[in-house]
Amino acid sequence: MPEDLVLMFKGQYLKDPDNTGETKIALDILKDCGYNNGLVQLLVTNKESGIIGDKKDLERRRKHFGVNSIAIPTITPFHEILAKTFEDDMVAWLIAAATLYLGFSVLARSSTAYMESLTIYMGVFFASIVTAVCDWIKEKQFLKIKDEINNEFVLVYRGATGNVQSVPLRDLVVGDLI
Repeated sequence: MPEDLVLMFKGQYLKDPDNTGETKIALDILKDCGYNNGLVQLLVTNKESGIIGDKKDLERRRKHFGVNSIAIPTITPFHEILAKTFEDDMVAWLIAAATLYLGFSVLARSSTAYMESLTIYMGVFFASIVTAVCDWIKEKQFLKIKDEINNEFVLVYRGATGNVQSVPLRDLVVGDLI
């Protein structure tokens, strides 16, 4: 076993991970397969030249290990964003004031006294719609930016001679040497 690999697993270099059980299991699996040499053999990869990298090899690896991609979060549905706009304290106060004013307008002798409270309701609803639309569009744009991460390029060793190739992140396969 290479000396630098032995040093990496000495107690003084290990720190307690946040997920103690998961990391311990991963180190045990790495130890059981024979560290770097065993892992390279299990993944059918050459330490110096990487994977074969032809179409047949890439398809076999994607079929066996799965496709590589960074999970893109989903955006909040519009109706949930709209409902959250009504959770603001100022909006609650405006709705309460409009309701109180509507109650008083019922007692008033004027037939148009309720119009002020309806105006407040419509203003609050319009402002909430505009805010929700802006937030929803912002989330969609943020999702597009997150998806651009999958288009990033990395350098990998592929081919019989270990040529360095620039490959999109989403085209990486298990066994690639980066």
